[in-house]
Amino acid sequence: MFAFPAAGEGLGLAAVEALLLGIPVVAAKDGGGVTDIVPSSGAGRFVSADNPRELANAIAELAGNAENRRLAVAAGAALRRRLDPAVVAERFEAIYRTALEKSRHG
Repeated sequence: MFAFPAAGEGLGLAAVEALLLGIPVVAAKDGGGVTDIVPSSGAGRFVSADNPRELANAIAELAGNAENRRLAVAAGAALRRRLDPAVVAERFEAIYRTALEKSRHG
């Protein structure tokens, strides 16, 4: 279980790395980009950054649960596929193609 209660974090690379390793993550609700990466299912929980009791409860809930670990492993595998360089390159290429077409046709 990985606790990442930082608020307003840009991406939160440490939380991403934990999830890629199949480790459940507890993160702040207003944690910036982390909320786009960490699922709010068994693989992750979101808490208020300024509420230590909520953080402690989420940690306790995730830490000893084998099903949450299984879900985190699955979420990490899905994230790995999503962040695969070839997949990311294809997405960027599609964005550039769309922008180029729009600029040609005004």
